Amino acid sequence: LKDFLAWALVVIMIFQGCARFEPTPMPSVEPRDFPYGISKNGVEVRMATFTPGEVETYFASNLTRKNVWPMRVSIDNKSQSTYLFAKGYAGPHQISSHEAARKGRRKAGWRLAWGLIFWATFFGIPIAIPLFVTGCQALGANSYMETEYKNWEIADRELAPGDAVSGILFFQSPNPPPRIEFGLMDAAATEEHLELTVDLSRPFGAMPSEAEK
Repeated sequence: LKDFLAWALVVIMIFQGCARFEPTPMPSVEPRDFPYGISKNGVEVRMATFTPGEVETYFASNLTRKNVWPMRVSIDNKSQSTYLFAKGYAGPHQISSHEAARKGRRKAGWRLAWGLIFWATFFGIPIAIPLFVTGCQALGANSYMETEYKNWEIADRELAPGDAVSGILFFQSPNPPPRIEFGLMDAAATEEHLELTVDLSRPFGAMPSEAEK
């Protein structure tokens, strides 16, 4: 009976560890408070970046160490035209939420495998428990990333006059991209594009220098 209770206690501790992954909720920010952006032909694009620390806290992974940079994006169509937005027109560094989650995955398999190995020997149980716990937490984090990254990702959509869309875009680059180029297709003239470039070093509304004009 004592052996059974001891094993039952071990199992309970492991499952408690598996349920212990509790991500930090990402605070909501109004698009009007995004510090970077551009307005052109009545279309306003705003962006906000995350620090590496914020990325690790809210995205459950040290994505920036893996050259992945999530950014908040908002597109507000204040013009009289209808535009089509697609993530694929957000510059060459943009990657999908699925790819970002894949790159951010935590290594769970080896922890669980070693946990099983140590579990097989009674004296290895003290080592097996933390391996199982961290392995289960990694599985929880990986599932969270796959689901939430997709939920946060900005959606492809048609933007009629007065429509707006916001969400997260992921970019892969060794360093934070200094500029993000967006292309919006005019729904009434499919061969015409509205190109907007957001400079992430210049606050929204700042005027370019004479040399840049």
